[in-house]
Amino acid sequence: MGGFRKAGVPVIPCVVLGGAQYRHVRNWLPLRRTRYGINFGNPLRVNPDFRASEARERFLRELQQAYVDLGRELVQKMSGSIVEPQISQII
Repeated sequence: MGGFRKAGVPVIPCVVLGGAQYRHVRNWLPLRRTRYGINFGNPLRVNPDFRASEARERFLRELQQAYVDLGRELVQKMSGSIVEPQISQII
């Protein structure tokens, strides 16, 4: 975590669902319909005003919540698709 904190760069949370389908060669073939979803969240930054340990805890809580929210949103968008991901796969 120290690298992006020191650099002052944001972390952009991202959730990908349905990517496991690409493990099978047949899904890479032309004319095969393979669905997947990608959802990006808002940039998160580590607050430099807190001690390192507290900043880390706060950042990780925000990141985990962002993953859950992005995952739920993506599951809703993908409902009815070939892949019906479950929220438990995200957490």
